[in-house]
Amino acid sequence: MAYMRPFRSELRTLRSTAIWGLALAFAWPAAAGADAWLTTAGDAGLGTVGEAVASTLSAGLELRARELSLAVFGRVRLVIDESRDEPGGVRRRDYDEVADYVHLLRTLRYERRIEGVEARLLAGELVGVTLGHGTLLREYSNVADPDHLHTGVRVQFEGERVELDALIDNVLAPAVLAGRVAWRPWSAAPALAVGASVAFDPRAPRRALVAPGGARLYDAAYHPRVETALLPLTGVDISYALGDGGLVRVVPYVDGNTSWRGLGGHFGAQAQLALGASGVLLHALGEYCLAGGGYGPTLIDTFYDVTRYQSGLAFGAASQATAAQRATVLEALAAEAYAGGGFTLQGGVEAGEHLTVQVGYREHPGPDRRRLWARVITNPLPPLTVGALVLLRGLGPGEGPVARAGVAVLAEARYQLGRYWYALGQYTRTWAVDAASGLFIPLQGFNLALGTQWAS
Repeated sequence: MAYMRPFRSELRTLRSTAIWGLALAFAWPAAAGADAWLTTAGDAGLGTVGEAVASTLSAGLELRARELSLAVFGRVRLVIDESRDEPGGVRRRDYDEVADYVHLLRTLRYERRIEGVEARLLAGELVGVTLGHGTLLREYSNVADPDHLHTGVRVQFEGERVELDALIDNVLAPAVLAGRVAWRPWSAAPALAVGASVAFDPRAPRRALVAPGGARLYDAAYHPRVETALLPLTGVDISYALGDGGLVRVVPYVDGNTSWRGLGGHFGAQAQLALGASGVLLHALGEYCLAGGGYGPTLIDTFYDVTRYQSGLAFGAASQATAAQRATVLEALAAEAYAGGGFTLQGGVEAGEHLTVQVGYREHPGPDRRRLWARVITNPLPPLTVGALVLLRGLGPGEGPVARAGVAVLAEARYQLGRYWYALGQYTRTWAVDAASGLFIPLQGFNLALGTQWAS
């Protein structure tokens, strides 16, 4: 899901992180404004996590100083009504490994212009990251697994003719290392750009370890136990921008990639239209992909932290999961599960800070082959902010009657109650490791909270 410019503006970053954080019970106050150098907030709520009733306590602060911003956030969920997987007290999956404490650093951002070069550093949560045209890594999030939220680093340099983008998903135990360099080789033709991208999973799951009864094994922190191997992805691309870069801009592109097990070609175009002085921007993307055996188009996407262990998610119970759905990322490539053609269609609109909408559809060979998604962030009333992401996997004929289990929802509504108070409502439906089967199955929950805030 790539665009020619970031989907969220800088002023929306913290708010959308709360929407995307998959179990965050916190949203930064819109009233704080971009000029506030210190913002603090906290809330207390009641809701559920899976089958357990839980009370949520959250607190955090953000500091801003010119080019630098820092956000720290902590949350404790207290299980009140126990379930078979959640004993009473602090929810054990929230703080059962070192990465959970490192993740208290939500965002460290530094931006500076040095002799004509824009330099950016981002540490913490990486949300909606796309490299280039998104054919190797598209809308990746390092907080897609709600029980294993990571702290990563992204570095970007953008000059007049050269751009560099590199990231690591998890500073403690990397699973995604990626980078891209783009070059405009001729000053006489600045619209022409060529690029090269790499993405590695240094410990990609090759085979899941199972108990004698068939259940998948996992460690004390609910990481699936697997045999691993290196997954390398590399590619080259070329594009040419049409338009003046103002009202209308269209960028056709061709990408050629390999997983070193197979080849893939991507043929697409991105478009952007500005509706005069209204501030409204329209976006569109269309892409066709032809994948050979052993090549999985856009393997590293939003939920890669989950699908690297388990290719398919659209099943209702462990007994209903097919062999193709259970397959790890390397097993799926070895079985040539993604060979054939596929396409992606996407459109969106941005109207300043009041409305952002994105809708997309993708179809490709392999498990959960048809996917539809929609994302909305809006301020319909001055005190009200609403955000939602809905993803439907495994749509259409042949996917089976349990395809509804392939639904993910991240929704949040926040109402400002004067200067110092706010009300918050959240609903999440994602995937987490099932204690009985060891497979990723749907996990849903909600939280209703009342919070207070202060900004300097």
